[in-house]
Amino acid sequence: TWTGRADPAYAAATGMYGGFSSALLLKSVLAEPAAQSQGAPSAFTAHFLNRIEPGAALTFRTRMFESASKSHGFWQTEAFQGDQTAPSATAIVILTTRRENDGFNELQMPAAPPPEEIEAFHPPFPYAERTAKFFIKGFPPFNSPDTHSLGWSKELTGRNVDAIQLAFLSDNFPPRSWFISSGLRATATLTHSLYFLATPEEMAAVGDDAVLMAVDGTRGAGSLHGVRVNMWSRKGVLLATSEQLAWYK
Repeated sequence: TWTGRADPAYAAATGMYGGFSSALLLKSVLAEPAAQSQGAPSAFTAHFLNRIEPGAALTFRTRMFESASKSHGFWQTEAFQGDQTAPSATAIVILTTRRENDGFNELQMPAAPPPEEIEAFHPPFPYAERTAKFFIKGFPPFNSPDTHSLGWSKELTGRNVDAIQLAFLSDNFPPRSWFISSGLRATATLTHSLYFLATPEEMAAVGDDAVLMAVDGTRGAGSLHGVRVNMWSRKGVLLATSEQLAWYK
């Protein structure tokens, strides 16, 4: 059991910024001594059951699943607000022992000017005061011919990139429902999966630099839409990919 706080400095339009919640869920597992001996985080899937209120006291309850594999660790974590007995969010984390071997790379980093050549944008929410977006395509997102966006994302506290930092950044983009609208509309992420493809050493090499995010909607229909995200380092390393399912009004 771990305790934390839904820091109001990372609030979004309604409730906490999803990347903040994801980062805390992942951190609660990585804080476990048993998890630290099982390798690096490789997959993370969160389900957001109820809105997490800014300022709420949080309790995280983790547990490890028994596994016959010595190369993988499987964990669950749940986040509870105050004295509530039902979790507000839950996540599964998979840890793996990374070993050097042969591989492949089917995706290429999109052409993008460096963030220093782009004016920074801060969305009008508290969490955005600590993050900066450098949009290349897909902004403003309204009345767009497609749902593709491309831009750099950076957290401004100076914290270096690792799996927790990528979890924080992975939700930092406009909802795809806005691209088919003339203005803001209610949208909520239901489930969020993140796959860490870079090694811990490749993540560490990024330092506190910005991360390039290529975001595409898959389909929106019947109040649900899908989102796919590719996250790149400045040197062209595919750091992580993400998939989300969101509800929109």
